[in-house]
Amino acid sequence: MKGILAKGEDEVGEIYIFTNTGLYTMKDRYVIILLLMLISMVSNAQTNWTVYDTTNSALPHNTVYKVVEDNLGNIWASTQNGLAKFDGNNWTIYDSVPGSNYALKNLFAMVYDHVNDWLYVDMPGVLIRFDGTNWNTWTHGGYSNEDLIDSQGRVWMALYNLGVGVFDGNTFAYYDTSNSAIPDPKIIDIEQDLSGNIWAISLPGLARFDGNSWTVFDTTNSPLPSSSIFGMGIDHNNLLWVHGSGLQSGTFLYSFDGNAWTAYDTTICQLISAYSFIEADASNNIWIGTYGAGLQMINNISCATFTDQNSPLPTNYFHDIYITANQTLWIATQINGLIKVDLPVGLEEAQSDPGFKVYPNPVINKIIIDKFPGGYLKIVDIMGAEIYSSVFPTSESIEIYVNDFTAGVYFLQYTGRNTKFVKQ
Repeated sequence: MKGILAKGEDEVGEIYIFTNTGLYTMKDRYVIILLLMLISMVSNAQTNWTVYDTTNSALPHNTVYKVVEDNLGNIWASTQNGLAKFDGNNWTIYDSVPGSNYALKNLFAMVYDHVNDWLYVDMPGVLIRFDGTNWNTWTHGGYSNEDLIDSQGRVWMALYNLGVGVFDGNTFAYYDTSNSAIPDPKIIDIEQDLSGNIWAISLPGLARFDGNSWTVFDTTNSPLPSSSIFGMGIDHNNLLWVHGSGLQSGTFLYSFDGNAWTAYDTTICQLISAYSFIEADASNNIWIGTYGAGLQMINNISCATFTDQNSPLPTNYFHDIYITANQTLWIATQINGLIKVDLPVGLEEAQSDPGFKVYPNPVINKIIIDKFPGGYLKIVDIMGAEIYSSVFPTSESIEIYVNDFTAGVYFLQYTGRNTKFVKQ
């Protein structure tokens, strides 16, 4: 699509305009070729995204529910029609439990026991364990949305309509509304913090088990504006992050250190709103994957939002996100397979150059740079991805249109100079 991307005035008063197809002057309308000029608005050409589906891999189904990594770095994906192991080059597919009548279908929950090197997967009513050679199965009630392994090797399950299930290797126990303070037996997510506390989200409500009793957190004993919780996760500082929404409050995000709740500053970022899955990367950036609203990265200064409109994501509907030890983000999608994202570690924020004036800041439509000395200029987002680049002549003033940029923090860089601006 052709359009004006930037315009300015050079030192002799010549007005020039950059478009998708080149540089034009107002004195004449002939195209001036300018030093291998590069213009790319909101580039979708990120090279660190890979989509695996049934057309380009052995993945048994494009509906993927969960992703985990084992001790050898293999990626396991539970799907609607089979269990897949990927070592980075080759796929191994398991479609049934040997010696049984169980076909491996509808594998809603999965967790890896790093101590024992066991993989647990859940089908409706069946818990399955695979040690690399042997398979074991146990029947139980309901189906699990999420599993975790505690320090004792027990499997905790978020059972829909049956509360929280606990499997000790022999028998199942259950926490529900009849024997605990859990506000509802429909459990949609379960997490364990670094102190060993178990957290559960029900419909609605948030509850914590400290090993002895359950405590419910709601609008009466916390600043949470609503009991409608989308998702939660634990970061590397042992903060619990709670993502939710209320009719009056809108979408919210709180962190909890065990004593105090802190609301995320939504002037930094407009939070996406949908059922979610939360992970922290090595830099403690918080990643929020959602069912319907795409993917978002936040920290205490900025955010980046990725959707099927501004990134290589084929869909905005996810069932799970998982970050490996080597900082690879894996996304399990509803109908588009498995997505691998090699995460940048983020940008080291260089000191802004006071002589490099960019205004307005924050900006809505366009930024203006005064007294630009000429040369190559680029804009990158908080994760280091190049969003815009071009070569400009020496100019008293240039303008760059950013109205199509996603809201967040950006860095404008030019030959060692660096300045930060915020797109609203």
